Amino acid sequence: MKEKTELESCSLLNDSILIELLDEDDVTKSGIILQGSIRETKGTVVKTGPGVFTQNGEQLPMQVKVGDVVMLNKSKDNYKDVSLDEVKYKFTNEREVTIVLQR
Repeated sequence: MKEKTELESCSLLNDSILIELLDEDDVTKSGIILQGSIRETKGTVVKTGPGVFTQNGEQLPMQVKVGDVVMLNKSKDNYKDVSLDEVKYKFTNEREVTIVLQR
């Protein structure tokens, strides 16, 4: 039997998401250099938690799904770098996603 990878065997809680970053240039097509607060981090959601619970015990489902391409505001720096199976990911909460680019 094949042993599970670290990514397959980990479980995320609440509204946590794990994002694999996409390679992005620091320069736009028109030649503008992106720095500081304008720069965004783009990646693909590879794993999500089940969602959060309200005070009434009702579970709110996740709005982002595995496979979604999303953007995070890089200036906030509200995410952690995580390495699983020698692949680097960003670990954060769903509320840190600024936009869903592709489903």
